[in-house]
Amino acid sequence: MWSLIQIAINNRFYMSTMKVKGQLYEHKYERLISQSLFDKVQDIMHKRNKAPVQLAGKQILFRRLITCKKCDGTITGDIKKQKYVYYSCHNSKRICTKKWIKEEVIVQEVLQYFKLIRLTDEQINEIVNHIQDYEIAEHTSIKNTQRILNEKLNLTQERISKLIDMHVDGKIDVETYHAKLEEYKKDRQNLLLEIKSYSSDNKAELVAAKEILEISQEARELFESSKLNEKQQILKLFCSNLTLNDGKIDVELRMPFNTMAIMYDQPLWRS
Repeated sequence: MWSLIQIAINNRFYMSTMKVKGQLYEHKYERLISQSLFDKVQDIMHKRNKAPVQLAGKQILFRRLITCKKCDGTITGDIKKQKYVYYSCHNSKRICTKKWIKEEVIVQEVLQYFKLIRLTDEQINEIVNHIQDYEIAEHTSIKNTQRILNEKLNLTQERISKLIDMHVDGKIDVETYHAKLEEYKKDRQNLLLEIKSYSSDNKAELVAAKEILEISQEARELFESSKLNEKQQILKLFCSNLTLNDGKIDVELRMPFNTMAIMYDQPLWRS
């Protein structure tokens, strides 16, 4: 399952770009991963083999992952009785009262949010079916767009051919010929790239959506069975913000997981 996450978060197609002849271009599908999230994930993945931070031989899971709600300062971890990890605001601005929270309490709160994004197979199939219905409805529009683009491409090619004939017959000066030829070639290249984007596999969006949904199903189990550095990566993947607020932890999920949590809370999904 961890390899599935790596594939999903390393594929630029899911952030609405595709590579054509070594160049990146935007495609027509709605992005599932933002540029900022993609970049953050790459940074996390490149540091994945870095040794986890330890204090007095004890690994600190949430080091640099939590900020203070009141002062926006750093939440630091500390060892108690040589085996328990507690967190509190560093209080660098001297405006906060020290309130300690046990690491296990934070973990349990995070796991509750992982529960919120765990949809059933039936719910996942329903979402995928909605995407499929959308693709079917869009198919006619795509075909019409492809036809129009191909007509424009044929017209551009005819213009290039006529331009060459005019140049050979001496009906156009050299400067105008090269200027118009360059213009038509750019038009042709742009049309070819646009046609290429509409020729992509329509199933790619379905695959991306299903992978994200399946990852959410296993979030809790994946977190609990992972090593510490992998747990930190999972936290950064699913959570956009962790804040300590008056001794309690607040969790904000990233897109699309926050939307899935809202869906879970609706009566339709909970029935």
